[in-house]
Amino acid sequence: MLSLIEIQKEDEETRLSQLQTDMDATSTASTNLSRIRINEIVESLVPKKKGRLVGLGRRARSVPPSAPQPYVDPEVLMDQLKDKDDRIAALEQKMADQEAG
Repeated sequence: MLSLIEIQKEDEETRLSQLQTDMDATSTASTNLSRIRINEIVESLVPKKKGRLVGLGRRARSVPPSAPQPYVDPEVLMDQLKDKDDRIAALEQKMADQEAG
């Protein structure tokens, strides 16, 4: 299985190298495959059983953990925080009224 993966990886690197040569002979861009692409090759070649890759365990999330988080406007966050603070204060007051009443 490992040799199959290595062959697929080498084929892909060769294909990328040829594409790069065809596009720009003077380019110095790397033809190394990304980790994501290598993972895709492995996943396509390794058999699966019950949703798991045989010999490799369960697949991690498709989004790398270092992916940037979506931007949220700080004003929106502050408004949400104020709303929650107001709700907490109202609940605390309601509890105090129930205890006193």
